Amino acid sequence: MTTFASIISLPESQDVLRPRMPQLVTAFGKAWQTWRKDCKDLHLILDESARAIIVNQSFYWHAQQLLSDDPGMAFLVDSLQRYMVFDETLILRFKRLGAGLESHNYPTPRARRWVQQAALATLPKIGRLEFGYTLDVTGAVVTGAFVTLPNGVVTAVNDWIWQVVGSPLDLKTFGIQRRFPAQLGQQTDVYAYDDYSECMGKAI
Repeated sequence: MTTFASIISLPESQDVLRPRMPQLVTAFGKAWQTWRKDCKDLHLILDESARAIIVNQSFYWHAQQLLSDDPGMAFLVDSLQRYMVFDETLILRFKRLGAGLESHNYPTPRARRWVQQAALATLPKIGRLEFGYTLDVTGAVVTGAFVTLPNGVVTAVNDWIWQVVGSPLDLKTFGIQRRFPAQLGQQTDVYAYDDYSECMGKAI
């Protein structure tokens, strides 16, 4: 398996995404509002997959509107998947996350290669991150939003986690590994917390 020549660190990712995080969280808030309010009469007949699709599509639409004047942001569609590229430095995809902060994916070969940080011929060879959200057991309440670096396995482990919405995590309940290549040096930042809940609240 061919892996990336460079895996982006948490501080590097924060440098790129912090100026855009208010818009990203606002876009998520608007997407969640679409599901909770605009689709409320359909909740009884739409399943979890339908909810994920509605929130996902709505997020990308709102993010495109909110970041339309950002010259360093570009949208990318590849193999029916949407992505956001920032400053030609990192590529971000929006996902529902499971209890262990793993992305919900049917384990196709392509999905496996994404989380394994393996080369995909049609995607740029830059840092590959996920901007995801977690829900409570009812599926009705957002419990957190995160930027994560999948660590190269399909199980619930990330190399680092940056939490941007929700109560701070107890890291003892999450598997985090430091699998960084030598060019990143001694990476010690594996968790960061910034509260952008206000941005999401304004959207709702």
